[in-house]
Amino acid sequence: FKEVGGKIAPQVSEVDDVRWFPLDEIVTKLAYPDEKKLISRSKDLLS
Repeated sequence: FKEVGGKIAPQVSEVDDVRWFPLDEIVTKLAYPDEKKLISRSKDLLS
């Protein structure tokens, strides 16, 4: 991913932290099965 402009403005009640991770590493950081599935499908599409 590449930042292309704008400003990160989290909704304080929903976001504790914002970080960038390589696709291979992100799955180990996610908590919910649907998030892991989304990243897995995204990785397949980008390959």
